[in-house]
Amino acid sequence: MPLDPQIQAMRDQRERDNVQPLYSMSLEQARAADLASIRASGGEPEPVREVAGLTIPGPGGELPLRLYRPAGDRPLPVLVYFFGGGWVLGTIDTADGVSRSLANSSGALVAVVGYRLAPEHPFPAAIDDCYAALRWVSEHAAEIGADPSRLAVGGDSAGGNLAAAVALRARADGPALAGQILIYPNTDQLADDESMRTADDPFLFNRHSVAWYRQYYLTDPGDAANPLASPLRAQSLAGLPPALVITAEYDPLRDQGEAYARRMTQAGVPVELSRYPGMAHGFFTMSGTVDASRAAIAQVASRLRTWLAPAAPTASTAPAAPRSNADLRALRHHRATAKAAGGILDLVMPMRVGGDGPTLFFAHPMIGLSWCYLALVPHIDARYPLYGLQARGMRRPEPLPVSMVEMARDYADQIRRVQPAGPYHLFGWSLGGNIAFAIAEELEGRGERIGLLVILDSDLSAIELIAPSNEPWMVYNMVLAQFGYLPVLTPADPDPETRMLELVRQRPGLGMADWPDQRVHALQRVIRNNVVVGGTHQPGRVHCPLLFISATRDSRELAEKVETWRLFVDGPIETFEVDCDHRDMMLPEPVVQIGPALTQRLARVAAAEAAEAAPIV
Repeated sequence: MPLDPQIQAMRDQRERDNVQPLYSMSLEQARAADLASIRASGGEPEPVREVAGLTIPGPGGELPLRLYRPAGDRPLPVLVYFFGGGWVLGTIDTADGVSRSLANSSGALVAVVGYRLAPEHPFPAAIDDCYAALRWVSEHAAEIGADPSRLAVGGDSAGGNLAAAVALRARADGPALAGQILIYPNTDQLADDESMRTADDPFLFNRHSVAWYRQYYLTDPGDAANPLASPLRAQSLAGLPPALVITAEYDPLRDQGEAYARRMTQAGVPVELSRYPGMAHGFFTMSGTVDASRAAIAQVASRLRTWLAPAAPTASTAPAAPRSNADLRALRHHRATAKAAGGILDLVMPMRVGGDGPTLFFAHPMIGLSWCYLALVPHIDARYPLYGLQARGMRRPEPLPVSMVEMARDYADQIRRVQPAGPYHLFGWSLGGNIAFAIAEELEGRGERIGLLVILDSDLSAIELIAPSNEPWMVYNMVLAQFGYLPVLTPADPDPETRMLELVRQRPGLGMADWPDQRVHALQRVIRNNVVVGGTHQPGRVHCPLLFISATRDSRELAEKVETWRLFVDGPIETFEVDCDHRDMMLPEPVVQIGPALTQRLARVAAAEAAEAAPIV
């Protein structure tokens, strides 16, 4: 359709007044003109219950943060909002009108951060500031009357780009987000699509505007391909929070915003995409003059109310399951989930209790802790109770097992205290797969039945691959992955074990920063022992169904892996492939694929076991 009449009138008035494009002005002139234009079209600011200005620590110094509090009982859900302006223009005042409207209409506390601008502070300063503000709001929620479990991010234009980038960072390092609001976001700094090529009107935001902002923001042209500058270029978008993406028909950023929405949908992210016909870039902040702006604000508020609604109360006394949108790192940040269920260092850690389906026991990987498996909890149906096995020696000094047989015997005893009779269901990734197999051997040796053995890419025939004398930096990169880090160690690290422990201790939310030295050394001792025990394992044979989940980015093909497992498993073998590297299987992108596949297989196990238990009539 043609330009909306209200947008057309605005555009024609600019032409009559010979308004110069922002990109033809000096920075000082452009910054003043941008704020004046937004205030002129934004209408009368809505009153809210409270507006409070704070100063918080940021990566480059103190950051201003403004809170817009609506009427409502504390704690309130939170929208952390990032203003637009091409990373070059804009201030907290730029988002004042929108923030007031969203606070009142959504019922959320709106927090707006005054991030640093380019060119004084080029990429990635703005992202660093915005992420730091999100973390501060989450970690200081009680101080500001907020609920950290109901947290979303959003922004318009460059602010939408920052919201998308912050969501990517939060996927990797927390906190958990309930959603992301992306208003005509810039998602690809290198875009050359139809909407970009055809946007030439000098009285509207156009492709020349995009290039002008980019030259100031990205002082290194190579940064244009960085996913934090161009989220559309991220390798995977799986595991991101639900998204509302709003685009404008006459906007050079239209196609890249919609492409980002499509890619998130393809990755399994719930996405609502709305293109506003006849609209131009910037319409969202024009609520005083453009009807579609008020409609878009109402749409955003409605989506926020859905995402940020409080969890329904339950009469159950069992610990609540983690929120469905919680991701890998956020679950680790909230150790209380496991503590409330029985203790973070228990030998058998309840990850989720309750449910009437088969109980699944997770064998720890090399690290000796099952915390990494908390990432899977939101993606496995709540019918299935989940427990994580944890190594001895973490809570108190005690002898460690000297063989896989001894370890399996110990864990089998612990499992039977939780579940006195079979069939038993076991799960293991990496070295945890070898441990799960050994437990299955032990339980079958006691006359018990294994209902399902789930193995994530373990290899019983190549234990030497984890020998500590074989490239220690690679071993400890795997350990870091199990704590949620991407690999950072290299052959040049003189002491990879010490570096690994330093990083693990610094991980916020794990609570390991305040661990006494003896416990950190205990972790080191457990890791070494697990590697030695794994390297001496002599597997036998089990008689049970196997679900083998394979990482595709490894050197061996799936068929070769399966043939190896047939040497050890006398039972049907089903397979499922995940597009990732072996060491990354508990990171956010893979777990969103593994969880549903595991749920489907457990459902068939449950049905078969129920049929066996049914009386014959």
